[in-house]
Amino acid sequence: MFNTPRYYTDFQSFSRDPEVDAVSTYTPHHLHAPQTVAMAEAGKHVFIQETYGRKS
Repeated sequence: MFNTPRYYTDFQSFSRDPEVDAVSTYTPHHLHAPQTVAMAEAGKHVFIQETYGRKS
């Protein structure tokens, strides 16, 4: 079920993988917005459990 045959060193290459349909964001708060936008623009479904972004 969780057999992961590959790994990624950056979210850009991860977002380009056509085998990835959905992602779950568990990164520091300041990375939520840019990573989520990149994934959404790549056509991925995104689940965010924490705060999406901050004003300051």
